[in-house]
Amino acid sequence: MTIGIGVLATEKGKSNAKPNHLALIADTMGSFSDDYSHPRLHKLFDFPESDLYAAAAGQIDQAAALMPMIHQRISQSPSNERSAK
Repeated sequence: MTIGIGVLATEKGKSNAKPNHLALIADTMGSFSDDYSHPRLHKLFDFPESDLYAAAAGQIDQAAALMPMIHQRISQSPSNERSAK
């Protein structure tokens, strides 16, 4: 079972209530069939230049192939049009 937790936070002392920090956490246990597990499967993906952060579950190899494609598509749109203000 993959565990992924995401938390939005606001820096102490900021007057606006908009979150300006993200904490994204995932476990690193990888299982292959019912016979083998190891503790070093990284399930987090980060592309800070396009503000893309994700935790994957299930077929991590497919997520590893998909995330750069999503990043590329996001990068094609102007950064000021990517998120609501």
